[in-house]
Amino acid sequence: VEWAYSFDVHCNGFTSIMFYLYVGQMMLFPLYYSTGWNSYVSCIVGNSALLIALGYYHYIVFLGFGVLPFVSHSSVFLYPITIWFFLWITGFVGINFTYLTFWTIF
Repeated sequence: VEWAYSFDVHCNGFTSIMFYLYVGQMMLFPLYYSTGWNSYVSCIVGNSALLIALGYYHYIVFLGFGVLPFVSHSSVFLYPITIWFFLWITGFVGINFTYLTFWTIF
């Protein structure tokens, strides 16, 4: 696969993550990082939004490489979604991945 095509597929998929992490998460951070009685709900909502953004990235990469006739087993690009899903389930314990990514990036 030509590197320019691979880079284009990556950039198309990364647009959703960039929009979520740099725009959406910054605007909704007070909702995602609330304390008190609704901290559990904000943790689940924030982790769900992060799961959707990361899952969407892997789906876009899968679609980009799936159209090439010489790439076999392009479904491998969908496997990381299961890892993100299991990390999302650990969010029910109270681990707020949105808070962690916010302080890692900013």
